[in-house]
Amino acid sequence: MPPTPQQLYRAASQYVEAGLSLVPAGTGGAYAKQPHYAALKATGHSVWDEEGGRVRASWTTLRERPPTDRELKTWFLSFRAGGLALVTGELSNLVALDFDLGAGVELLGHLKLAPHVRTPSGGYHVYIRHPGWHVQTINAKAKSILPSGLDIRGDGGLVMLPPSTTDVGAYLRLDEKKVLLRQAIPEAVTVGGKVLPLRQLCGLAAEQVTEADRDEVTPPEVDAGTRRDVGELIDYALHVARQRGRNEGGFVLVRALRDHHYQSWETLEVGPYWISLQPPVNTKGRHEPYTPEEFRATVRSVYRRNRRRL
Repeated sequence: MPPTPQQLYRAASQYVEAGLSLVPAGTGGAYAKQPHYAALKATGHSVWDEEGGRVRASWTTLRERPPTDRELKTWFLSFRAGGLALVTGELSNLVALDFDLGAGVELLGHLKLAPHVRTPSGGYHVYIRHPGWHVQTINAKAKSILPSGLDIRGDGGLVMLPPSTTDVGAYLRLDEKKVLLRQAIPEAVTVGGKVLPLRQLCGLAAEQVTEADRDEVTPPEVDAGTRRDVGELIDYALHVARQRGRNEGGFVLVRALRDHHYQSWETLEVGPYWISLQPPVNTKGRHEPYTPEEFRATVRSVYRRNRRRL
C-alpha cells in the first residue's frame, strides 16, 4: 500500500534533518522516478525555457541547499507528490551505486557489498560516502565504460528513496545502516573475462583519470601567474561535453577557469556564450535546455573549492 502524504512528509523531514537534499518525485506511468514538475514549479523551482517559450521546472537550487519545511509541506501535503528522490553528490555527501536486476545484482554479489535499499524491480542501491571531488553521474546504458547493470549517481544525480512506491512496487530500506567508504569498492574487478578498474570508473579513485584524458586530450597547463585564453579553455570543455555530456563539460570549463586564475565574476560572464554552444537536449535525448541557473550553480560549487595544482 502506498504511503500517505503525511508519511511521505515525515520521511522527507527526517531525511533533511539528517543532512540530505531531496526532490519530490512522480511514481506512476511515464513520470515514475522523474522529478514532480508541478510541485517544483509551485515552490519557485523553475526557469524560463527561451526556446520552448514556457516555464520549465528545475531542481538545480536543490543541488546547492536542502529543501525548506515549507517546500516539503507544499510538495507532499498540498501537491501530494508520491515519491522522494535523493539529490546525490557533495551536498548530501552521498554517491549511490545502482545495481539493476540481472547483471547488476550478479555484480553486487561478486563484490560482496551489503546494499542499503531494494528497488521495486529487484535491484539494489548501495550508498558510498562522497569523496570530496566531483563524481560524474553515469548511466551504463549510455556509457559503455561501466559494467553492465551498474549506474553511478554522483554529483547532480537522483535516486529514489524509501518509502516511495511506484506502479511496480515499493523501495525498501534494508538492514545495512553504515554508509560505505570509497575504499570498499575494489580497485579492479573481472567481468566477462575482462579486468576493469572499477573504483576509477565509479569516480572514486584518489587519482582520477577522466574520459577526456583517456582520449588523450589533456587540460591546458597552468603556469604560475598566467591565464590561458578563454577560447582555448572553452574548446577543451566542448570536447569533454561531447564525450561526457554538457553538465560535465560545464563543470570542467568552470574548474579550468578557476585554476587559470579567473575570478568568479569573470567566469559568470563566460556563461551566456557557453550556454549558447550547448544542444537543447540532455544526455537522454530529452528536450531540456542548459540554463543560466545551472551554470551559476556550477560556478558557486567550484569556487567553494581550492584551486588545483596542475
